[in-house]
Amino acid sequence: YNLVLSSGYSGSNIQWFFRNSTSYEGELTVRTSIRFLIRIIDVSAYIFGYTFINNFIIYGHRRSKDLLLLAPFLIFISKTLLSGGRQDIIKILIAYVVIAYIQQKRKVGWDKVISHKYMRLGFVGLIAGIPAFYYSLFLAGRSTTRTIFESVSTYLGGPIQHFNQYVKNPVEA
Repeated sequence: YNLVLSSGYSGSNIQWFFRNSTSYEGELTVRTSIRFLIRIIDVSAYIFGYTFINNFIIYGHRRSKDLLLLAPFLIFISKTLLSGGRQDIIKILIAYVVIAYIQQKRKVGWDKVISHKYMRLGFVGLIAGIPAFYYSLFLAGRSTTRTIFESVSTYLGGPIQHFNQYVKNPVEA
């Protein structure tokens, strides 16, 4: 509310203004209590996600009330999209995949091979996840002229390109 009053922004511009003011070394600061609550949301999403995966894989719980454990994850997604980012969503999804793999290995044993069912599930997840990631750009309040393939290659190839630049020109210590 104060953001709108002080800067004269309305409706659709609030998200853009907040993202630009808090990112890119902007000068707008968020109250300490709000930052603390944001950190609680981040941590809760990881903890409750672990609990959901543990209950699902190890104990075989298929109860509908266990879906409530995903509520912090949904809040995390909305918080991330409101702040204009999407990379944190990828990080938490990768963490969930690693947790699920470790829990499955813990259940069946480390010397056994996990069935191809999980490979197919991962492939379907990629096929559905890549367009969802691309179109979440518009939910985050941004627009682009890049195609879906250009956007995905930027995110997947970016770390490799930066590592290559570091190898060619390392930072002086």
